[in-house]
Amino acid sequence: MFDKIIELFNKNDGILTTKQVEEIGYSRHLLSNMLKKGLIERVENNTYSLKNVEKDEYYLLQLKYPNVVFSYETALYFYDMLDRTPIDINVTIPTSYSGSDLKKEKNIVVYYAKGNAYNKGITSIETPCKNVVRAYSIEKTICDIINNDKMIDKQIYLNAIKKYARMKDKDLILLDKYAKMYDIEVKLKQLMDALI
Repeated sequence: MFDKIIELFNKNDGILTTKQVEEIGYSRHLLSNMLKKGLIERVENNTYSLKNVEKDEYYLLQLKYPNVVFSYETALYFYDMLDRTPIDINVTIPTSYSGSDLKKEKNIVVYYAKGNAYNKGITSIETPCKNVVRAYSIEKTICDIINNDKMIDKQIYLNAIKKYARMKDKDLILLDKYAKMYDIEVKLKQLMDALI
């Protein structure tokens, strides 16, 4: 029986939640038995990993908080638009979600967004550990940092916009769509004209 669960761990990059195990018809007690035998380790409440599996903090955070969308500096990092790994993890959650537990997490910066601003631009992207998480598209991220430029380090802000301007596969139509959503078309145009 452990073999089937180990196989499931391997299909999920070495990490499983009790919910995932119960969804396929196994008891959570099976995980407790595996833990006692030293086959797996507890990463967080209700989250387990195989021994010696690299812990992906981004993937684990999204497992724990499914409403999280990686944004701002963290999204820029995923798109290779930063020169360093960010100290804090930036996430956006809907205003309808309190996020009180999330705010207690170390090194997490929580942003709130309403309806369309939260839902638009969500895409899947690989973390540095090659797990897939939800983040905003690069176009939405660029418009987010322009719209909230006072909250972003100026050097990060300018470097990200310069790198975006030089990207071969940028989507200027999508960028314009988000700029209109935030009412920053003039500011975006001025920045892009200055940098291209």
